[in-house]
Amino acid sequence: MTNSRNSIDWELLKRRIRTGKLTPIIGDRVGHDGFLTSTALIQGWANKIGYPMPNTQSITRVSQYRSVTKDPLAAKEDYLEYLKQYVLKQARQQQNGPSDFLDTLEDELEMLSFSQVAARLKYPNFDDDTMNPLKILAHFDIPIYLTTSFHTFMAQALEKSNKTPRLELCAWHDESGPSPSLFDSDEYEDNPQTPVVYHLHGMDADPATLVLSEDDFLDFLVNVTQHEQAVPNRIHQAMADSSLLLLGYELQDWEFRVLFRGLIKSKPTARRLMSICIQLDPRQNEAGTAPEVEKYLETYFREYKFEIYWGDAQSFTQDLWDQLGD
Repeated sequence: MTNSRNSIDWELLKRRIRTGKLTPIIGDRVGHDGFLTSTALIQGWANKIGYPMPNTQSITRVSQYRSVTKDPLAAKEDYLEYLKQYVLKQARQQQNGPSDFLDTLEDELEMLSFSQVAARLKYPNFDDDTMNPLKILAHFDIPIYLTTSFHTFMAQALEKSNKTPRLELCAWHDESGPSPSLFDSDEYEDNPQTPVVYHLHGMDADPATLVLSEDDFLDFLVNVTQHEQAVPNRIHQAMADSSLLLLGYELQDWEFRVLFRGLIKSKPTARRLMSICIQLDPRQNEAGTAPEVEKYLETYFREYKFEIYWGDAQSFTQDLWDQLGD
């Protein structure tokens, strides 16, 4: 049921979907039960690598430590390996039947990406069309999806919706991004049946491409602002000429701050179309400061033509699904 506090122009949003003028930008809090951003996971990896600082809740800081004490690539490889072990351990704790499948999967872990391991464990669950925000988004006729996630859950959701996603990496440093880009092809055209999932912060299949540590985020910001060709013209166009849909971001996160400053704020305000940012209602916690937080967020985004939907990604996509069914 739509939150009465929200004043989203649903008719305009539906029109943008029908005309291919909506571009979702999807963060790492969307499409799973939150374990990738959980304190338990991050603290577990911090403990495993001997992180000595008091703040064990920031994957960016923990990764920065590992990058300095080992090397940047080792930090990314170690983190992805820990994720595979973590999700396998979770599966073992939840299993009710024989463990032969999990034993075989454990033997193959080194040859698989995290996304492949998760897919074999049927995680996330895309069976119910209306329960997973990524599956709902996959049903829409959208030609380009942007994500700062390193996993391929968005592409998996599209495949479950009988579409054929094309995956592309942002060339934020010399080692990342396909060469040549699919956008360079004379045959490229927008097609909602073969949508592009553009990974801004790398993919787990190629650990070197991940934007994970503090240094990675700073390098990403410098490179995409100083070298416009690091991001294809079609992506720049999508971010400038369509309504943006930000899902799964918090204002204080590195991934949001770098994304917003490097690729959204840089676009001319006069050309920007109405966009939406999904934010949890601050009254759900820290009730004493909620009005001030709410006012701050609304002021921050209003300048850039963003409306705020107070709720989580699941609630928003469900509301949008219901609106499209009217």
